[in-house]
Amino acid sequence: MSNKMKKKGRTKNTSLSIRMDDKTKKMIEQRAEKSGETTSAYVLNCILTGKNKEGYKERMAEIAAICQEICNYVEEKYGNDDIMEERIERLWELLL
Repeated sequence: MSNKMKKKGRTKNTSLSIRMDDKTKKMIEQRAEKSGETTSAYVLNCILTGKNKEGYKERMAEIAAICQEICNYVEEKYGNDDIMEERIERLWELLL
């Protein structure tokens, strides 16, 4: 195959190079392997989806706080029951 790689109908004909130390490169490669992705796919997904360590955690904390506010409002307005408790517990599991 030439330098132009095709995947799902899209031609990949350009690259981006970044410099880092060996330790950082190894860490990225290990995380990519753990996620089942190539290093390139892993880095692109982190950048394009915003799931990098700091930014993702900050957004998740904000989402969790908003969810808690909504849960508190619903409980005050309509009371609480077992189904709501289960859903809130599941929500926290997903967020954290």
